[in-house]
Amino acid sequence: MNRHAVGPLHPFPRQFDTVDELLEYYWRRGYQYAEISQLLLRVHNINLNVRQIKYRFKKLGLLRYGGADPDDAVRRAIQEELQGPNKHYGYRRMHRCLVRDHGLNVRRITVQHILREEDPEGSEQRRRRRLSRRQYFSLGPNMTWHIDGNDKLRPYGFCIHGCIDGYSRRILWLKVGPTNKCPKVVAGFYLDTVCQLGGCPLVVRSDPGSENVVVAAIQGTFRATGDDEYSGPRSHQYGKSVHNQRIEAFWSHLKPKLVFWIQVFQGLVDDGDLELGNSIHTWCLQFCFMPIVARDLNSFAEDWNDRRIPPHHSASVPAGRPNILHFLPEQTGGRDMLQVVPGGMLRAARCHCKPYSMVGNESFQRYAGEMLTRMDRTTPNSIIEALDLYRELVVIATAM
Repeated sequence: MNRHAVGPLHPFPRQFDTVDELLEYYWRRGYQYAEISQLLLRVHNINLNVRQIKYRFKKLGLLRYGGADPDDAVRRAIQEELQGPNKHYGYRRMHRCLVRDHGLNVRRITVQHILREEDPEGSEQRRRRRLSRRQYFSLGPNMTWHIDGNDKLRPYGFCIHGCIDGYSRRILWLKVGPTNKCPKVVAGFYLDTVCQLGGCPLVVRSDPGSENVVVAAIQGTFRATGDDEYSGPRSHQYGKSVHNQRIEAFWSHLKPKLVFWIQVFQGLVDDGDLELGNSIHTWCLQFCFMPIVARDLNSFAEDWNDRRIPPHHSASVPAGRPNILHFLPEQTGGRDMLQVVPGGMLRAARCHCKPYSMVGNESFQRYAGEMLTRMDRTTPNSIIEALDLYRELVVIATAM
């Protein structure tokens, strides 16, 4: 397996018992036969041609057309998704969700019709056109990484940070934690990804906030010996957040997801169960909800990286799936601009980074973990479980 087959947001699983399980993984994510064949060879060192892949799919009963699941099963799955953080999904993304997460075999047109019936208001809202954006230029993946923080959930103690590749539009990381303003924490996100990919980008672009100074220093050090126009300090570019168009465009897509979580947390405020600015309440909320929000964001990023970006008449970068554009750039006339970083430099940079935590206070996180054990409870897996645990934990923590 090559150096790309690593990382929490990587689309290509590292361990499967059989090739058939690996094929099913790609099938459920909607990859075409030729794409699967190329990825198997490039990432997993498995040589299967398109004919062999089609034959295996047929034996596994994985059919692109025909053999669809009953509409009632599809409708129940859509109703379930509309009750959670995916309720803003359009029919294309909902279709991918049903195939990937529910294991359903369903045509996209069926999802479109049922979604219109189940969520007519949301379907009408999604018909609005998007604003056109400035033309973007890139030679290939890892030429420019765009990083930024998102503070929409900050009032409730949840701070988001993300990075997107300019050429492929692939999300390289999407993290949530108690802070996105600590320079060493942000540098940790950056360095983890550099280690996973085996190198750094030609350029990192960010806003001029103080949280980016360590990333800028590490990136400049990694690129100090470069002989191109972006070497050394020029390998990190500062600019206004509104001009960091790649990551800003992504935030606009993420906004409906964040609105859902705002509604969940604001509901606690309205019910008198959450007092904004109360540290105990914030830590309890983080302890109960941070893993669930993190899992939700990770799922969103994986779906984003799997989806197909349609062609646009004014685009200067190619259409296609972010994962394919990033790992197979030669198919679209691009070239990988990844800059190899020696292992010694990676190890030296680690001392300037700090791992991020799930709760803003480490002592409270240990205390809450002990209370969870005494209560004979497990970490919440759903919003309902998290709400119940939060209300119970607040009472106990406030009385201590």
